Formats: sequence, structure tokens, C-alpha cells
Amino acid sequence: MDHSNGQPDRELMTNLDTGSLTDDLSTLPPLHGRTFILSRVPVLIRPAQEKDIPNLDWAAEDLSVHEARWSLHTRGEGAFLLATINDLPVGYALVRWDGVAPGPASEEVPEIEALYVLPALRGFGIGSALIAACEDACRERGFRGIGITLHPVRHSYARALYERLGYRYRTTYLRGIRPRSQEDAQEGGLSLLAMQLVKDLRSEAEQRED
Repeated sequence: MDHSNGQPDRELMTNLDTGSLTDDLSTLPPLHGRTFILSRVPVLIRPAQEKDIPNLDWAAEDLSVHEARWSLHTRGEGAFLLATINDLPVGYALVRWDGVAPGPASEEVPEIEALYVLPALRGFGIGSALIAACEDACRERGFRGIGITLHPVRHSYARALYERLGYRYRTTYLRGIRPRSQEDAQEGGLSLLAMQLVKDLRSEAEQRED
């Protein structure tokens, strides 16, 4: 089942070797498909479909994790987005409308819960394109901001990327995370030191009026 809401894909062309965009993202309609040129190979960012799940077997996580993300997507609780080449996934992102629960800092804005790109294709802007797609999905639903929760030490490299894209530090806290195994579930889940970054998705004019 295709959950692109029946709207046609939109193409946005860029040379990922230079990172120069030919269109201003803020002036374009809500995103449902975006095509890039990666060394003459088109990369399309689009909503996941059920048929894509078996093709995510290269990812670091078990397919059952992606099945759960697809289920969340179909229930309307978030957006599971893919970067594809020749219709095969090479990266993915998941944004949850209710934030990354449980956590005291994630209740006011949706959050990017997962972001991954094939190691061989990193550095070409695919990750940034997936983040932009998550932001567009949030704008389309009327959200004023978006967040990401990172580990302050292990994800220090990722923090630099997000800050370059306009995300700002909000808070650091100890949060519970969803159980990863039956043993974790019996123990009530895991605790993790978490740092939340948030980006204001409103235009400069909207922010001045607030």
C-alpha cells in the first residue's frame, strides 16, 4: 500500500558532489518525492512501501525493526522514509509525531527516531536529504518544530551535522528507551543519557510574529 496520500512525487535536482541546490526548499510544496543526482545516478527520497521491507536486509537492524516502523507508518503515527536508487533502499529515516517516548523533553515536538545511510554512500548528502524530508513531513502536518535525541558522546559527530542544518541544543536528560529484548522488557527497559536538539520549522516572519 502506498501512503504518499495520492499526491504526485516532486523532483528536486542537485549535484551532490557540490551540494548546491537548484531550488529553495522553503518555497516548494510539501515533499513526497525528491530526486538527486549522485555521480549521474538518481536518488529518490520517498515514503516507504510494504514491498521495500525485505530490501532493507543490509541495514544494521533486524527486519522486524523495520516491520515495526512500517506498522507505525501505516497507523499514521509517523513517517518512514527511504532514499532509493533504482527503487532499492540505500538509506532510511523515521520521524514519530509523538516524539521518542518515553522522555520528558520529547512530548512537544515530533522527533527523528532513526536515520541511516549505507556506509559506502555517506558524504553525498543523502542523510541531509532524508532529514529535510522529515522536516517537510512535519510542516505538512502543521508542526512548528522537530527534534532529534542523541547520545552526548557517541553521537558527537551527528550533532555537528544537525547543528549545521539549524538544530539547536535544548536539554540533556536520562530517558528510558524501548526494550530491545525480552530481558530488557522484564527489567523495565534501558536507561540512556540523552541530548535533545530541536529545530524551529517556522519561517522567520512567523517567528517574529510569535
